[in-house]
Amino acid sequence: MKKIFFVIITIILLSGATYLTDKLFLKTYSDPKISSKNKITKKSSVKNDNSQTTTPQKSLPDTSSDVVLVNKTHKLSKNYIPSDLRTVKVKFASYAASNVRKMRANAANAAEGLFSAAKTDGITLLGVSCYRPYSYQEEVYTAKVKKDGKTEADKYVAEPGSSEHQSGLAMDLLSTEYTDLDDGFAKTKAYEWLKQNCAKYGFIIRYPKEKISITKYDFEPWHIRYVGTAAAQDIMQKGLTLEEYLGITD
Repeated sequence: MKKIFFVIITIILLSGATYLTDKLFLKTYSDPKISSKNKITKKSSVKNDNSQTTTPQKSLPDTSSDVVLVNKTHKLSKNYIPSDLRTVKVKFASYAASNVRKMRANAANAAEGLFSAAKTDGITLLGVSCYRPYSYQEEVYTAKVKKDGKTEADKYVAEPGSSEHQSGLAMDLLSTEYTDLDDGFAKTKAYEWLKQNCAKYGFIIRYPKEKISITKYDFEPWHIRYVGTAAAQDIMQKGLTLEEYLGITD
């Protein structure tokens, strides 16, 4: 009898403990205050994980576009080389290096048209420098920094990867009237002709004197950039920079 009584008491105690445990379990997951607190804690932990994610870097410029933006904050890949480069069939300055006389096909065609039109109007333009690979720009920039210091170099010379010359869409030019690559070219008939006519052939004066705060480069009257006729005419008529035209002035 004692054994039977002991077994019955044990069963009763175990049943009571199970009941209390189940009740507490149900309360924990049905009580709005408790469940709400659990959700907030979970959400908070996710937020903390996200806050540790690094900010994504800017994507590389779209080199397939004629209006691709290449500047100090929008750089080309070290390995980028245009696939359609060809020698521009125009007259170059006698000191122009033979390995910097190429442009992308559409820009080269436009440059030849520009030079021809200038010739018809009595202006003999001279090419100075077109496409320059990353490694070439690296040498130019390093030499300028050693000669004049970084602050002065950054006014005119682009760091490797940030030079429009690597895009194959830019050209430095002068004329038989003036053959020094400096601001003096702005006082020539050739420069005045360029301002009035370059857009007809898809080119713009890339670094205007009044837009230094936007382009971050000093005035370069000798540097033209191919962007296509529609964009060029819009930019030149409105007195914009490529940055302003694209709405990217960071």
